[in-house]
Amino acid sequence: MRVLALLLPLVVLAGCVGPPVVTPVPTPTATPVFASDEEALAAAEEAYAAYVAVEDAIAQEGGLNPQRLKDLVTEDWLTHETDSFAMLAASGRRQLGETTLAHVELQQFDSYMLVAYFCVDFTGTSFVDADGQPVDTNGPDKATIEAAFEVQPEGQLLLSRSELWSQSIC
Repeated sequence: MRVLALLLPLVVLAGCVGPPVVTPVPTPTATPVFASDEEALAAAEEAYAAYVAVEDAIAQEGGLNPQRLKDLVTEDWLTHETDSFAMLAASGRRQLGETTLAHVELQQFDSYMLVAYFCVDFTGTSFVDADGQPVDTNGPDKATIEAAFEVQPEGQLLLSRSELWSQSIC
């Protein structure tokens, strides 16, 4: 009983003590990769133009060797592109001509992601079948694409998404 009488105040006091105070360690803020909107826009335009050039080359060869995109896109987007080009190869079709970028607008960017809109001009392209006969693709002459890029630590942009945007900048 005596022991209980001695321990009771300690137990009560222990219940009154709050949890230990933890002082948060400040986390370093990420240094912006791009110093301005203009710099980010130029990087996006350069990265997307490189992507479109390689994509055109693959389509002109009937969808062969889409792995050429691996240094320009994320792993997930490469899988998407590989599947798309496999369908092109299976169809026996190939592209003639080149796609151009008519206009670019920056949507947003931070140290990890950059999103921009591209007016993609397809008027210089067409498709032919395995016999070289024209194929009607029923596609638009121009389309607005929303493209997202992952910003790599060294500043390189890797395309992670490229989708038709419901609005137009064309």
